[in-house]
Amino acid sequence: MRLVPGSDPYIICSAPDGTIQQLRFDGRVTRFSLGRFSGDHSFDIFDVDGDGFGEYIFIDKGILYLYDHNKSEMFARDFGSEDLGGPLNFVFSGTERKIGVYDMKKKQIFLIGNSGETMNGFPLKGASMFSIGKLSEKSGWHLIVGGTDRFLYNYKIDKEIK
Repeated sequence: MRLVPGSDPYIICSAPDGTIQQLRFDGRVTRFSLGRFSGDHSFDIFDVDGDGFGEYIFIDKGILYLYDHNKSEMFARDFGSEDLGGPLNFVFSGTERKIGVYDMKKKQIFLIGNSGETMNGFPLKGASMFSIGKLSEKSGWHLIVGGTDRFLYNYKIDKEIK
């Protein structure tokens, strides 16, 4: 569930079958479907390409799906694993944004661009959700993730495409 701000704000969520529901504060409800998804899917809305419009992100049965605000599929990326976590949303600048995904079975984390490409240096070893930020003004971007050995890993990351 996510609050979408703007001149006509609304709450957005997905039903168990993947139907997207927009709940407006005046009582209107809009429903639409971008595909059929299992009851175990995860969903979010995030402006991945920095154009000012949110894209629809689904993860279901090991596949990351991205749909633009016009409801057209931008990509479907198969990770070859049924046990994916995410999506996580990361903003590096006004136009540079990425999607985070983690494979709970293989203990790997991924940073994905708006065309479905994997960023340089990924996948990385990690066993949990992760966070990306700057630890100081000069340090660049760091990714913090939990490991299987009860340690926190601190990776300095490169946000470029492979």
